[in-house]
Amino acid sequence: MKKVLLTLLLFLTAIFMIGCKEKPKDFHTKIQNNYLSGDYKNATLYAVGDSELSIPSPITLSWKTKASSYTLEVKELGKDNGLTIEVDSSSADVYNLKANTTYEWFVNGEKQGEFKTVSGLRNLYIDGLTNVRDIGGYNATGGTVKQGLLIRSSKLTDDDTGEVLITPKGIEQLKMLGIKTELDLRDTNPDSDGNIEQGGITASCVDGVNYISFPMQSGGNYLQLNRKILPALFKILANENNYPILFHCSIGTDRTGVVAFLVNAILGVSEEDLYRDYLFSNFGYIHGMRHSKTIDDYISKVTMEEGKSLSENVEAYLISLGVDEQDIISVKNIMLEK
Repeated sequence: MKKVLLTLLLFLTAIFMIGCKEKPKDFHTKIQNNYLSGDYKNATLYAVGDSELSIPSPITLSWKTKASSYTLEVKELGKDNGLTIEVDSSSADVYNLKANTTYEWFVNGEKQGEFKTVSGLRNLYIDGLTNVRDIGGYNATGGTVKQGLLIRSSKLTDDDTGEVLITPKGIEQLKMLGIKTELDLRDTNPDSDGNIEQGGITASCVDGVNYISFPMQSGGNYLQLNRKILPALFKILANENNYPILFHCSIGTDRTGVVAFLVNAILGVSEEDLYRDYLFSNFGYIHGMRHSKTIDDYISKVTMEEGKSLSENVEAYLISLGVDEQDIISVKNIMLEK
């Protein structure tokens, strides 16, 4: 009888511990989760690009320590890197933590606890911008795509005028992400009215960030339109000194999207995640819908030999266009976490 009771007690204890285990902290909004947990091709059931729905929810941390002011530190477990926030209340909203990552946090130097974030798409909040997210965090061939290295976004400065759109707060948020290079994919050829999409700027509006203008053509069929310049693009991406990179076109959807597609595809990211990364642009304020046909067309175009994986096909396609195989290897080494 005692043995039976002991077994029952151990069983109930195990159930209790499982029930008490803290769920990962979620930075996705309800509507974002509805899409991320549903059919990956049906983003337009939830968002159609006509309003700002891409910003994540904050992770709110609260504590009981009493003081006149507080220094909150949030660090990846076992690492020194992290963020520091000065607040005068006993709680704070934290943005832009990595996905599927365990953090420890401190208030005025005293450890308060640990938590893990949800896995999946890492959308970001950069004030003044829309459609911002990390292309990392996805499962890939032989590991996962590193987070914090390639961030996609909308433009930092206005088309034609070059007026700064990102706010001072947004600039500080980019600095917290450690961005070293701004890769601007907007066109630099004057239109019929003499306007330049890229605004004629020659430097990043974020101090200390290296600015690279890499004009890509727009107007549909983005992979085909830009195939001749892909070797030069991969030279930039193969240079480890450029990272972390923020890359963008105007609204951060199509030219930006084809770059994200190619990089994640050669890394072996699943087709489902390639679609999700592209279609999540519908949650940004992009003034129009994007559909799965774009990725359908990319996959069709790069599939050079049936029976091979998508990553193998994309790599063969890039090499056929003159992309240096060593540059592809370098990008893989930079971006893949084994």
